[in-house]
This record gives sequence, C-alpha cells and structure tokens, in this order.
Amino acid sequence: MNRDLNGIERDVILTGFMGTGKTTIGKEMAGELERTFLDTDDLIEELTGKTIPQIFADEGEESFRQKELEAIKGLSRYSPGELVLSTGGGVVLRKENVKMLRNRGVIVLLTASVEEILHRVKGSDRPLLQQDNLRERIQELLSSREPIYREVSDFVVPTDGKTPWQVMEEIYAGVREIKPSG
Repeated sequence: MNRDLNGIERDVILTGFMGTGKTTIGKEMAGELERTFLDTDDLIEELTGKTIPQIFADEGEESFRQKELEAIKGLSRYSPGELVLSTGGGVVLRKENVKMLRNRGVIVLLTASVEEILHRVKGSDRPLLQQDNLRERIQELLSSREPIYREVSDFVVPTDGKTPWQVMEEIYAGVREIKPSG
C-alpha cells in the first residue's frame, strides 16, 4: 500500500457534509503524512473565541460564513503541500472559498448515506441540525449541497462501511492521479 504523497506539493482538502468523516480522516492522514492538520471550524473558534453554536446563535449563519472566509484566507501563511484540511460542510457555498481552496490543493469529497450521517451526528450540537425531524433536515441540506460538492471536488470517496485506513487509501490513490495545476 503506497501512502506516500512526498513530492505532491498540494494540500489535501476534505470537504463534504457533516458526519462524513472529514475530521477523523484528516487527523489520521496528517499524522501519517507528517503534515499539519487544520479544521476550518477550529480556526474560526480560535479566531473568535466562540464556539460554532455560539456564533450561529449570537450572530447568525451569514456572519459565520464571513468568518469561514477569513479563516480560509488565513491559510496563506502555510506553504503549499503542508496541510491536510478539513472544511466545514457549508464552505462550498461561497465561490470565493472554493477558488482559494482549489488554488491550494486537491479537493476530496467525502460522502456518506443519510442513515450513516444520522447515526454519526445524532446528539451533536451542530447548529444546522437543531430541529425536530433530523432525518428530514439532513436530507434537505444534502439535496441542496450535493450538486455543489460534486461540482467543486476533484474526486469522491464514499465512507460508509469503511475504516479510516480504507478511506485514506482511496484518497491517496486519487490525489496521485490528479495532475498539478499550472
């Protein structure tokens, strides 16, 4: 199994809906590749001193999206190929975010079934899921975001029923096949 991405001077950027495994996979990959792991939600919390739920409650989603943009702009302090980045599920909703991320690296879409997402996020404090019918809300958000995710991603890796290592193997193979831009 070839997990080596040495010589690939592009970041690995994990995107997709909440609960698809971006943070779990990202941390594992960063450790194995000896790269820095960053999560855009963590960056926003550090930047603001507030949790994501607090930002949504106090300032609303639009303010959060602006802070997300600022966090992505701040990635410029890292060298290309230094990061494994886990993005928030809505990062793709702003074209400016996508453009900056595309310039940094390979965008990998992690997917999971509604059932798997429901299992993974149940009981969480995620602001966009604070509703009575969780399954319906996940389906609604997924159906609106899925086309955008697929449009902006270089390739897709389903995570249902796979170990982190299996997902990572698919990511490594996909990243090696992407030709550098420029």
